[in-house]
Amino acid sequence: MSLETTVFMLPQSIESSLEAWGSRDLLSNLGRTELATILACALAAAVAMTASMSLAAETSEVALQAVGTSTSDARPEDPATEDAKTQQTSERPVTAIYDRAAPTSPPSTSIKTEKSEDPQSTTEAQEPDTATTANEAEERETHPVLVELLKQLTERQKPGLSARQEDIVAIASFYSAETTEPIWTDEGGFADRAKKVTEVIRKADDWGLKAANFDLPNLAASSPTNEVLAAAELKLAVAVLKYVRHARGGRLRPSSVSRLFDQTPEVADPLGIMKDLASTANAGEYLKRQHPQHPQFELLRQALLKARGAKPTGATTKKNSATIRRILANMERWRWMPRNLGSFYVWDDVPAQKVSVISDRKVLFHEKMVVGKPKTPTPIFSSDMEYIIFHPSWGVPPGMKRNELWPQLRNSNGGWFSSKPSASAVLRSHGLRVTRGGVPVNPDSVNWSKVNISSYHFTQAPGPTNVLGIVKFLFPNKHSVYMHDTPERHLFGDRERAFSHGCMRVQRPVRLAEVLLKHDKGWNKGQVKQKKRRGARIKLSTPIAVHIAYFTVVADENGKLDFRRDLYGLDRRVLSKLEGRNVMVGSLSSKRIKRTSYPKKRRIRRAAKKNKKPFNPFSSVLD
Repeated sequence: MSLETTVFMLPQSIESSLEAWGSRDLLSNLGRTELATILACALAAAVAMTASMSLAAETSEVALQAVGTSTSDARPEDPATEDAKTQQTSERPVTAIYDRAAPTSPPSTSIKTEKSEDPQSTTEAQEPDTATTANEAEERETHPVLVELLKQLTERQKPGLSARQEDIVAIASFYSAETTEPIWTDEGGFADRAKKVTEVIRKADDWGLKAANFDLPNLAASSPTNEVLAAAELKLAVAVLKYVRHARGGRLRPSSVSRLFDQTPEVADPLGIMKDLASTANAGEYLKRQHPQHPQFELLRQALLKARGAKPTGATTKKNSATIRRILANMERWRWMPRNLGSFYVWDDVPAQKVSVISDRKVLFHEKMVVGKPKTPTPIFSSDMEYIIFHPSWGVPPGMKRNELWPQLRNSNGGWFSSKPSASAVLRSHGLRVTRGGVPVNPDSVNWSKVNISSYHFTQAPGPTNVLGIVKFLFPNKHSVYMHDTPERHLFGDRERAFSHGCMRVQRPVRLAEVLLKHDKGWNKGQVKQKKRRGARIKLSTPIAVHIAYFTVVADENGKLDFRRDLYGLDRRVLSKLEGRNVMVGSLSSKRIKRTSYPKKRRIRRAAKKNKKPFNPFSSVLD
């Protein structure tokens, strides 16, 4: 509120007050001298109030003014970029793979997810517009080390200070407003809290990270100056925030490895982390709890230590280097998973080509599934299942419509003496009908070589040859993939079942529906059978979490490793990003997988004839 506004409102305020007291007539009885005295006193009070409000507003903004208000995205970075700038400135019981409990997180740490835009890897502390932060610290008689720290932060007195802008803002806010003394140092050097976190960070390799990525301070002098203590306090704060970011969300941004990873790691607010570390009894244990709390992550960590054979941290040998690398790639991917998988969820294991339903860490359902081919892979993400549909119809997806159906239609309608089939015969062989704008279309009347195929919609009605089979399970996602049945039952007999265009075909899908609907609605098998017979679109009362996961190494409680085939070559991509160079990883599969070609129509016809089911040639290439 401006001074002019305050003065303008004074007469009204005085009159209102007197009226409230029942003394409005007092104004008419006051002389000029008395009224002038009242207004003068009120004016003085208004000036003081306005000045106080302005000072408070300036104080609340001082930390952000000192370091800049823009922040970078809170997300893991590619290590090669970040580290370079920092230097400058079995099918064992599947229970152990799954976890239901949310990790223990300090209450004041607010959680957020990384953004989709590309971040700037690191940003040096910017020149402040003023030295207000440091001056205010002095005025409040703040600890001299904090005064010096804020000066270094705003004046960039220490070359080589390099950190994320978001971390710098959080550090400035913390030391200027949240504490009155250092949390890492005291008069003699490092405080006990600092020694504990430093010990954990130096053993980062034991947790699948890289200790060399963290620049830790040293205090050699027995009686360090305030300037030296401030530099150490600031440097350790930067290292701790970086460690927590890597522990929680990994060193890499998932989408930078492959577009298949549609995952958003959960990261923590850096200011909240600083507050937690200042109040926690054991800062070292706090850092350890930032790693994934899923049982499988810890089993992989123990396997990593065993593979290194109690050698110095980070050591490898030629014999075990491939194993260690595969473990590290999978530990990194565990950091991309939701920290809380849920108490009841569906687990789609792409490399194992298996689907499971987990309830309180117990496996209720475990079956084979068909996943995407390497050319049309199944994406990796988490979503919530909302519908179960019995006897679904199926619409040909845009990519399949353009790349597989359209070429057949362009090659149709050759005329009376042509050997080419008519367009209607092509669609009839696949059980499809075509509409445009909701209106049925005669396919033989269309010149398919000159049309915009995207304006036509092709649908397959429910039935025994429908490519979705009896039931499908819907969970919203931008990839248009889902789980469903299939009439091509023989595909589940192969050890390697990568045949689809991305969707997941489930063996015993009706049984899967029974398990899910019993949990959600309490239905028995008879009730589910009735819905199956009549056909139904069932909306779940409570959405069920679905996690499509990609883990090529799984450890059991005895430390035995089960290596799955890296169907999409993603281990190599993760490791190449982590190491900043091209890494080739050989197959370590414990089971020899015989080479399986994609199904041919002749093979499908034989299987259909054997099973006495109608032949559906489209089902082998479409989902």
